[in-house]
Amino acid sequence: MLLGSRDIQLEPGPDSEKWQVPGRMLNSWSIVDSGWTGTKPDLPG
Repeated sequence: MLLGSRDIQLEPGPDSEKWQVPGRMLNSWSIVDSGWTGTKPDLPG
């Protein structure tokens, strides 16, 4: 199953850029695969 989201500009804020108009998609993401593992991840730093 696909899991995802998108953020749509509803109204410009006081600090909005000129391209940030109502109806414009600002951000999107999707997850197409996931699962469990028994290994620990290598953490940075």
